[in-house]
Amino acid sequence: LAKHIRRDHRCSRVVWAGSDATMTSLPSRWCPSARAVMLFLLLSLSLLPDPAKSELNIFIIPHSHCDPGWLNTFEGYYQQQVSRILSGVVNYLQGDKKKRFCWAEISFFSLWWEKQPADIRAITRELVKNKQLEFVAGGWVQNDEANANFDIVIDQVSEGHDYIVKNFGEGAVPRIGWQIDPFGHSSLTPSLFSRMGFQGLVINRIHHDLKARFKDSKQMEFEWTGSRSLMDNSTILTHVLHKHYSAPEQFDWEEGAPGVNSNNVAQRSQQLINDLKGKAHAYRTSNLLVPFGDDFKFQRPDAQFNNMDQIIEYINSHKELGATIRYATPGEYFDAVYAEAKSGKVSFPTYAGDFFPYADNADSYWTGYYTTRPTLKAHSRGTDSILRAAEVSYALARTIAGSDPEVESGGASWASVFQGLSQARRDVALVQHHDGITGTAKSFVAADYMARLDRAVTISEQVITNMVEVLMTNNSAPVFSISEEPLNLDQKKEYGIVIFNSLGWSRRELAVVRVMQEDVVVTDAEGNPVPSQVAPYWNTQHVTDDTSKDGKEGYRVFFTVEVPALGCNTYFVRPGSASDTSTERSEVSLYMSVNSANPMGGGQGGLYSSPEGDIVPLDSRHVGVELDAATGMIKRLTNKDLGNTITVDQELMDYRTDRSGAYIFRSVGDAQLIYNAPRMKMHVVRGPLFQEAVVYVFSQGGNAQQAETTMIVSVQNATCNIWRGEGDEDRIEESHLVDITYSVVGRQNKETIARYNTNLRTSGVFYTDNGLEIRQRTSAGAQRPEHRYYPSLSMAYILDEQAGLQFSILSRHAMGVSSKENGDLEHMMHRNLAQDDGRGLGEPNNDGSRVQVHVRMLLHRPSASTRVARKVALMLQHPTRTLSIAQSRETYLAEYNTFYTPLAQDLPYNIHLLSLKARDGISDELILRLVHIFEAEQDATLSGPQSTQLDTLFQHTISTLRERSLSMSLSVSQFNERRRSSLFALPNRDAPDRETLPHVSGVPANYKTQQKGESQNTKEEGVFLSKAALEDLERAKHQQQNEQDEVGERDKRFISRQPLSLLDVDGVRLGPMEIRSFYITMTPLEAGKAGSLKPLDIKPLDPKVTPPISQTRPPGGGLPGGHPRTNGTRILPSKRPRPTSTAAASAVTTAQEEHLGDLGDLGGVFVRNQDAVTKIVDIGELEVRSFLVMSVICTALVVGIYMRLKTRRRRDPRGILPM
Repeated sequence: LAKHIRRDHRCSRVVWAGSDATMTSLPSRWCPSARAVMLFLLLSLSLLPDPAKSELNIFIIPHSHCDPGWLNTFEGYYQQQVSRILSGVVNYLQGDKKKRFCWAEISFFSLWWEKQPADIRAITRELVKNKQLEFVAGGWVQNDEANANFDIVIDQVSEGHDYIVKNFGEGAVPRIGWQIDPFGHSSLTPSLFSRMGFQGLVINRIHHDLKARFKDSKQMEFEWTGSRSLMDNSTILTHVLHKHYSAPEQFDWEEGAPGVNSNNVAQRSQQLINDLKGKAHAYRTSNLLVPFGDDFKFQRPDAQFNNMDQIIEYINSHKELGATIRYATPGEYFDAVYAEAKSGKVSFPTYAGDFFPYADNADSYWTGYYTTRPTLKAHSRGTDSILRAAEVSYALARTIAGSDPEVESGGASWASVFQGLSQARRDVALVQHHDGITGTAKSFVAADYMARLDRAVTISEQVITNMVEVLMTNNSAPVFSISEEPLNLDQKKEYGIVIFNSLGWSRRELAVVRVMQEDVVVTDAEGNPVPSQVAPYWNTQHVTDDTSKDGKEGYRVFFTVEVPALGCNTYFVRPGSASDTSTERSEVSLYMSVNSANPMGGGQGGLYSSPEGDIVPLDSRHVGVELDAATGMIKRLTNKDLGNTITVDQELMDYRTDRSGAYIFRSVGDAQLIYNAPRMKMHVVRGPLFQEAVVYVFSQGGNAQQAETTMIVSVQNATCNIWRGEGDEDRIEESHLVDITYSVVGRQNKETIARYNTNLRTSGVFYTDNGLEIRQRTSAGAQRPEHRYYPSLSMAYILDEQAGLQFSILSRHAMGVSSKENGDLEHMMHRNLAQDDGRGLGEPNNDGSRVQVHVRMLLHRPSASTRVARKVALMLQHPTRTLSIAQSRETYLAEYNTFYTPLAQDLPYNIHLLSLKARDGISDELILRLVHIFEAEQDATLSGPQSTQLDTLFQHTISTLRERSLSMSLSVSQFNERRRSSLFALPNRDAPDRETLPHVSGVPANYKTQQKGESQNTKEEGVFLSKAALEDLERAKHQQQNEQDEVGERDKRFISRQPLSLLDVDGVRLGPMEIRSFYITMTPLEAGKAGSLKPLDIKPLDPKVTPPISQTRPPGGGLPGGHPRTNGTRILPSKRPRPTSTAAASAVTTAQEEHLGDLGDLGGVFVRNQDAVTKIVDIGELEVRSFLVMSVICTALVVGIYMRLKTRRRRDPRGILPM
């Protein structure tokens, strides 16, 4: 004891040598009885159960995180690494039934599977059946959560699940979500994954401060509710990885970890146990999930398994270590967690909201990737839209044909066309990977993604033209075309124009067709003239600030079209004359700023006109826009119906930076105007159907320069209703909207934004969407611009409750959105960066591309804005498709039908046809998904449950209807069984005092609704329904009680309904935000009626020479092709290194110190001495030391008291101790 304990009589303390831990000794005047009581208390405390010493069930999860593109292309990774991983793992698993492995990316697995012989396939099927090989998540990729829209996420997961079912059966459908690498997590994820039948979810990248708090309070596992409308139907038990998805430090034998042998197995086992027991303190059960792998690991499965085998054997044979350890799959881990939780000994807190923004330290907010490579983001969204149109047209044409038509020589079968669609869907799915759509892959990999999207567009256009021919044919099947090239009307040529609408609502809107001539006439199918307007077409990339070069390349003709739901309508364009009264020529003016090469001046025919005053107005019946004549920027916006005008003060600005990278946004101060004194050129077009201003902004260089930034602002006058209310005040038309198309070139180390500085009073609160629902955000407390940026999938807005006005921006693709202060809203459009941000990419994001950013602006009452916002966003993302054929009206009418729709009526206003596509290329079954697009309490009427009668909706007879899970992989009974055996079997889930977790952004998880004057039930986390709405849902539940499985009363509230009979009074019923999925078959209207199908011209991707992966470690360490994304040198196999000395720790900013508190880094605890970080001690090691200290102190006290008593007794033979 003398070695460890010293007595300090001056301060009367017992001090543990070598530490700062102190314990005051007992006063010398205390009587022996008091000392005995104190000794008893100390001994009692030492005998209490110690969590660090209780038996821990350790689940080692062997895995390999394989990115389908990052530092290498998808095929490059497969050939060089993934093929070897899968073959080696399968070989090892078959030799030992105790070994396990999990796999996520079906894109890679399918590539490997197709190349395997029959015997390897049989072995693999047996491994899956025995649950040695488990598919987790099972999507085509592990999708990003900030940029991938909800419909694309559903499709890419469904693509993977379909592949699993076809090759391994429904028993292999994944049970666990596995989102371990996306850079932040969306509330959309639990909403979708819970409806796919997942019983658990594993995530990783949440804000470093929040992760530290969760660890400290044992909240690293929680019930995550994604939707305030769906409540428990969007809830999933979620596990946050302790540090990262890497193997424990020094236990990755592909990273040079010391090998295990008989001489060191005891020491290495104790080392691992100490580490894992420390991590176990962050979780509430006695089970611990331990990732064993990393990026592209298990290329040497022998090294990984053979070393870990010895440690597992040693730990399990030495019970004194207090742990059992085994290889396991994520499914087995969650089974153990549920088994313990069902006993009632463990309960989980609840969390509502998302995990944006993600930051791995106080200086590194991953908010730049919301916008990185915007051309890829825009191309991905546009490709998915045209692919969806192709799938709808294919499904409808198959239904009309009824069976495979007789095809001519060189023709195609339905199966071959479906194979083309499948290829396109997989190309789009691959880009949703969290290093794809994010723009965070190397430049040549991004080019590969773009080529895949190009291929998908080509396939989709061919399918649409082919299927429209089937839908519209009368006798034969001529050739339609989809092209952006202008129509040449010379030699009196006439064109048939077919407009195809893939949405479930009929549409009345302006269509536009490019033509070479100015004199044209548009007619409908009956030959009646259609009012139209002709305007010049300017190629904005060819316009210069020289007035002699205006960039005009032909004309555009605008005309109003009416297109049925899921259908086609036909119009005709022919040469006309100046005397045709149905076609109006636009009035065109050209304005140029005084800084331009040729300043504004009067010209003939209004070619060079000076504006009247400082404002250039654009007007429709319902909205007025005022542009600054000097800059071309929007100054004011007026809603004429309401009589409200707001200041907009639009600005095109740049954040300047020398530290931002592909992932991270780090600005140098606030944004600045693109040019202080820009040269501006503006074309203004006015006519009866629409008005438009095309603004070109030039740099301050020489003459005849090309515009780096252009903006087209337009309004329309056509009567195109979006919402038909009871009165004029409730009616909302296209003419309430302002269309803005930006064309922006990336400039080095500039992050370009559009900012709207309104005079609305918003208190720094703004709103973004996750693709389905609105999330409230705030800029309060944000110290830097990057702290207040959030992803927006399709819309953002600000709200002035006192004025009763909402200013909304709806977008065609994802981007970062923010609000700097009261009344403003901004969205980032482009980023071009000259440096890497140290997260593993190893190259700067040099992106000088030109991107088209299409947004729609709306100023209206909050109730009206909410009513139309989601539908307008869907119409923006899924425009009508225009096909043309060079044929006279008479010839066309003899060979084609002019109108087609499969629906007897439109879908209800609040129901969107999410999917209508063929299940495969052989069967007659179609996939039908319907989604309710309103949230609970958003609208007094439209937010309520909505029923749809499918048998009266379609003109076809629906012969079968089978409801499935969201990914189509589970039947209703299978889905219900999963729900009953997991989260919803746990006791005490309805307790009113359940623990809730804080939200990462500082916004309360139960934020208030955007509707003025509304209230909501916020007493129970995840409940956002009014009392009336809850009663309505309760009535609906009881109406379907007889159709439910025999489950407990509480389960009925959460478990998916059974398929409804088509004869049911209510039809298919959907509540707010609910998505329901079905297999259906429809009887053909005219079986066998179809022309010949054209074979698709599907070309392989251009062969690319894949750059060899450097044999030197990339920045941040890791194997070649690894995925470090660290801050500087990779000390640990995590995405963020830990400081290893006082000098290194000094780099930790003051802000980090404040955030971290006593928790410090994600992997351990900073033990501070005099406000300096002096030492890092592992949690498990601290527990062991604390126990040793307590034992030594207790022993010392016992010895001291015994010696004191012995001395006293010698002094008093009567045995009486002095007082």
